[in-house]
Amino acid sequence: MNLDIDDKWLYCPKKNKNAGKRMFIFPHAGGTAQGYRKWAEALIERNNVEVYIVQLPGRAERMNEEHIVHMPSLVNGLLGAIQRFLDKPYLCFGHSLGCLVCFELMKEIRNKSLRMAEHMIFSAKRAPHLPRQYDKISSQSKSDLVRTLKTFDGTPSFILDDDDLLNILLPIMRNDFLLDESYTYINSEPLDIPLMILGADKDLLASQSELLAWNIHTLNEFNYKIYSGSHFYIFNYEKEILNLMSEIISDKLNF
Repeated sequence: MNLDIDDKWLYCPKKNKNAGKRMFIFPHAGGTAQGYRKWAEALIERNNVEVYIVQLPGRAERMNEEHIVHMPSLVNGLLGAIQRFLDKPYLCFGHSLGCLVCFELMKEIRNKSLRMAEHMIFSAKRAPHLPRQYDKISSQSKSDLVRTLKTFDGTPSFILDDDDLLNILLPIMRNDFLLDESYTYINSEPLDIPLMILGADKDLLASQSELLAWNIHTLNEFNYKIYSGSHFYIFNYEKEILNLMSEIISDKLNF
């Protein structure tokens, strides 16, 4: 991979010092920066934007690093890496667990009186203040966890059918699920950032009502769009979602 590494937390496929804005992408549980590289390249091609993809510890080039399963510690480490890139207007996109990481990061950025995002686009994540409606996934047996991943329809079958690949993937998934399951929402003032919520009508982890409950977390404009599909619907609607993101980046979105 020819990713430009600014910091172990952030990967940029193509530098553009003349970019008017930046976009930060926060991957889902088990996700890597490499998994969103095509998205970053498409956004760079369409917009005058520089894209950075978050890479959490314990995967890809950071495989030998210890996983962080405590949200405040994770946010603290990520903030140390990202704050020098907040000198330009920026937007954020997060899918599933990535929404939670981004949300808590924005709260900490506000606490530090740093530049806030121009827009947040969150996908397939129930609002953070809602009680969890499903059993813990992080402690499931290997066979149960594989079955759970199959229901999410986001992991290629060749990985789920290969013990060697599973031995790499499952510890990452367990720790990312533990990060989500150990999260405690602390009531705070809503963010003054426009918020776009995306989701799917058959997502077992985030119903439409749970998605729309995000509206209490912004003082600014709130919009949403529901697609047909399950938790990883975004990879079936890449073109549509990238078009939507480009419209938001260029301030041409109309409702």
